[in-house]
Amino acid sequence: MRKIVLISIVLVLKYFSVSSQVDLNTFLNQITIESIKNHVDTLASESMEGRYSGNDGQKLAAKYISQQFTNYGLNPVSPDNENPFFQKFGLYKYQTGESTMYYNNLVYTTPVFFGSKNITDSITDEIVFTGFANEKDLKSLNISNKSIFFLSESVKDAISKSKVITSSYNVNFCIVGIPFGKKLNPKIFNDKIDDLESFKELFYYHNFFVLKERNKKDFKTLRNNNTLIPDFIVDSEDDVRILFVPEKLVEGLFQKNYKDLEKIAGTNYKTENNNLKSIKPAQFSLKINYSPSIDSLQTENIIGFIDSENTDNSIIVGAHYDHIGRNYNYEINYGADDNASGTTGMLTIAKLLSQATKDGIKLKKDIVFIAYSAEELGLHGSEYYVQNPVFPLQKTDLVFNLDMIGRNMDDDPENSNRVFLLKWKGGAKYIKNVKKLNNEYTALIVDKSPGLKNRILWTFGSDHYSFVKNGISSVTYFTALHNDYHTPGDTPDKLNYDKMNRIVKLVFLNIWDLSYKGN
Repeated sequence: MRKIVLISIVLVLKYFSVSSQVDLNTFLNQITIESIKNHVDTLASESMEGRYSGNDGQKLAAKYISQQFTNYGLNPVSPDNENPFFQKFGLYKYQTGESTMYYNNLVYTTPVFFGSKNITDSITDEIVFTGFANEKDLKSLNISNKSIFFLSESVKDAISKSKVITSSYNVNFCIVGIPFGKKLNPKIFNDKIDDLESFKELFYYHNFFVLKERNKKDFKTLRNNNTLIPDFIVDSEDDVRILFVPEKLVEGLFQKNYKDLEKIAGTNYKTENNNLKSIKPAQFSLKINYSPSIDSLQTENIIGFIDSENTDNSIIVGAHYDHIGRNYNYEINYGADDNASGTTGMLTIAKLLSQATKDGIKLKKDIVFIAYSAEELGLHGSEYYVQNPVFPLQKTDLVFNLDMIGRNMDDDPENSNRVFLLKWKGGAKYIKNVKKLNNEYTALIVDKSPGLKNRILWTFGSDHYSFVKNGISSVTYFTALHNDYHTPGDTPDKLNYDKMNRIVKLVFLNIWDLSYKGN
C-alpha cells in the first residue's frame, strides 16, 4: 500500500512540476473575444453565402481557412501545388426535376414524377377517375387525350399498369393515388423501389434517399441495386408519364373522401354499368420539369498538422466549416454558431499550439487540425478522411470535435455559462483533468448530461461519429440547439462571445494537458 501511495504522489508532483514550467496564462491571454469574433464575422459573412458544400461561398471559406494554416506555419498534407492543405473529394446525387400541381387555387409541390422521357411542360387538363384502371374500369370511359387518375396498392404495381395503359390508350398522364401510410418501413432504405407501398414511403425514399449526396462508392452501389436507377426513367418505348400524389390531394381533386373513392373503385366490377362516371372529372394545372441527371459537386477538407517529431501517435482537432447555404426564399443561412464557432475554436487552438512549438515547447503527439466539408450533407468530409486517412487511424489516439460552441441551449439564460462535453469509445480517460482545469482557469459549467434528445443528436449527428464507428476515442464540445438552428437567424451578433472565449480556452487546456512534453 505504501509503495502505491508513493507512486501516486510522484505522479501528481510530476504533473504539477511539468505544468508549472510554462505559464499557461501566457497562451490563454492570446485567446480574446476580439480574435474569435474576427474569425466568426468572416466565416459567417454575406460573402460566404452560407458555405454550402461545392458552392462559391464554401470555396471562399476553404481558402480563408487554408490561408490561416499557412500563416500559422502548419505542415501541409498534400503534394497539390494549388493548395497543399486541401484533401479533395467528390459527391454525387441524382436530380430528377420538379413537379408542381395546381387545383382549386391551391399549389401542391409534393407530387413525385416518373417518366420514360425527359419532359418540360406546363399544361391544364381534365383528370378522369378510372378506379383501379383495369380493363373493365377503362371500358366506356372517354380518356383519349386526357389525363387519368387511378388507385394503386404499390409503386411497382402503378408503374407496371401505367406502361400497359400508355401502350394501349392515348392518355396524357397517369396520375396515381396510393395510401399515404402511417409508418416508414425500414426496408424502404434497402435500395429497392419494389418495396414501396405508400406515398409516405415513396416520398421519403425519393427525397431523402435517392436524391441525397453520396460518395463515389455508395453512389455506384445505389445505381447497381435499384430497379429504376441508373437512369431513373421508366423502361418503355412509349411516352409514360406517372405522377404519384397523396390522399389529401386526391380528396381535393375529386371532392370525395379517399376511402369512398376506394369503395367505388372496388365495387365497380360488380355492376354492369361503369359507376366510375359518377365521379366528375377534375380540372388541374401541372408544371413539370423532368430531366434526370447525375449532379456532382467537388469539395475539400482542409488539413494541417504540427509534427511532434517524437511519435507517430496523433490527436485530431476538428470542426466542420460547411453550412446549408440559402433557403427556399434565397435568404442566407449564415451558420455563425453552426459551425463558424467550432471552426473558429479549431483555428485559434492551431495558432496557439503552432506558436508554442516555435517557442521551444515540445509535444508528445502530432496534433492534426481538420476543417471538414459536407458535414451538413451527411458527415461526408469526416467519412472521407476516415476512408482516406492522412495519419494512421490505429495511431489516432483521440478526436476532438467542436460543433456549435457559441450559443445557449434553447436560448435559455440559465444555460449562458454551460458547455456540454460528451465522450465515446474510451474518450472519458482523456478528459479526466478537465474539471480541475476548468475550476482553475475558465469557470464554466461543464455538463456531461445534455438530455436524451441532444445526446442522440450528437451521438450520430456530427463528425466525431465517423471516427467513433471505427473504434476511435472521441470527445465533443458543444452548447446544444437553439431557436435559430438552421435558419437565417444564426448570425454572429447572437453568439455568447464571453462563454465561447472560455470554451476555446478549456479545449486548448484539455489538448495541452494531453500533449505537453516540456521545454
